[in-house]
Amino acid sequence: DPATLARLDEAVRKNVDFAVIVLRDEDKARARQTFQTPLIFSVQEAKGLEYPGVILYDLIGSHRQAYQDIAADLTEEALDGEELRFGRAGNKSDKSADGYKFYLNALYVALTRGIEQVVMVERDPHHPLLFLLGVTDAGTQVNVKTRVSSAQEWADEARRLQAQGKTEQAEAIGRDVLKFRPVPWEILADDAYDQLRNKVMDDPDATDKERRTFIEYNVWHQQLFPIQVLAEDYEYPAAVRLMENPAQVSTAYAQLRQKVLDSYLKRNYKSVLWDTDLYGIDHRNRLNATPLMLAACAGNVPLVDELLKRGADPELTDQFGHAAGLYALTQAMMYKESQADAPAPRRPDRGPPDPVEAGSGGVRRAVQNVLRHEVHQLSLERRSVAGRERQRRHPQTSPRDRPAGASAERRQDQQHPRPG
Repeated sequence: DPATLARLDEAVRKNVDFAVIVLRDEDKARARQTFQTPLIFSVQEAKGLEYPGVILYDLIGSHRQAYQDIAADLTEEALDGEELRFGRAGNKSDKSADGYKFYLNALYVALTRGIEQVVMVERDPHHPLLFLLGVTDAGTQVNVKTRVSSAQEWADEARRLQAQGKTEQAEAIGRDVLKFRPVPWEILADDAYDQLRNKVMDDPDATDKERRTFIEYNVWHQQLFPIQVLAEDYEYPAAVRLMENPAQVSTAYAQLRQKVLDSYLKRNYKSVLWDTDLYGIDHRNRLNATPLMLAACAGNVPLVDELLKRGADPELTDQFGHAAGLYALTQAMMYKESQADAPAPRRPDRGPPDPVEAGSGGVRRAVQNVLRHEVHQLSLERRSVAGRERQRRHPQTSPRDRPAGASAERRQDQQHPRPG
């Protein structure tokens, strides 16, 4: 019923706790015609995910005959017992039933993604398999509570999905829910940088602006060889001046750094946060650096903490594999080399100290905070992996199956080891 589906869509389209699952990737397009949520997954994509509620969209009806064949030899009596009796085919060379494994496993995976509620939307509510499973037709009733999740909840979900490789859904959240805009500048990364390099090196009609941009990019990333090639093979004056005097490279970097980090060196960093609200917490500047990389580079500890709290990813890297922690470490080493003898005075009208001008303390704390966050996340991941591995090897020791008092007894043994 279209009206019933519309009410169901209204209940879940803005709810981060409900996902829609279809059988195959090619089924997602049809599901999007009915449901506006960005959380639409194929069964394969849904593996490893759990939601308080899931909608299984035409999972059985989209492959009606396969599921009808599965249900053909089953009876209610066979499913009523506590144990299911099954066995291999008498003829081991008979592989005719192997094709049904996918459909059975897919149905199991889909049904177990919902923790509290599973809603099945089927074109044929009287399918034999639904009858065997005891699934009844709800008609026009929609027993799903409408909920509008906050922007922070959606941002957290996007980061969770991104971390698990569900890029399609994470990008859909940013685009359709959080309304992130694409950045209005060109990001010099991968293909864009290669095109600029080829233009500067091979095209005699390359503009001064393109050559300056090429030099700035390589000065920022401390990649001097491309500038040397531009100086020696093409005799571009700006590149020649930099290569003739190493001090010019340091000066050029300091000037560029001041320009790039202008908003990140201030005590009032609202403009940085406004950009993250507009373009996303991990958007890139034209030099392919994220806000967290730039905040760590500036030694702005409060801004580093705020970005981490908002979910900035400290493991993202630029084109050369540099993450936020390495940005801060590089700045700390540059300060130590250039200011070992006479640290510059602190300027009271500025916010967090510039590590080049006023010491490496800010950078050191930025490094500590970034790395502490990474270690904490790694610890959580390792605990999760270790827990799953323990459960796989010793399923009988799961909390549900453990005998009462076992945990208390183990703690007592740890505090007072038994002899022998």
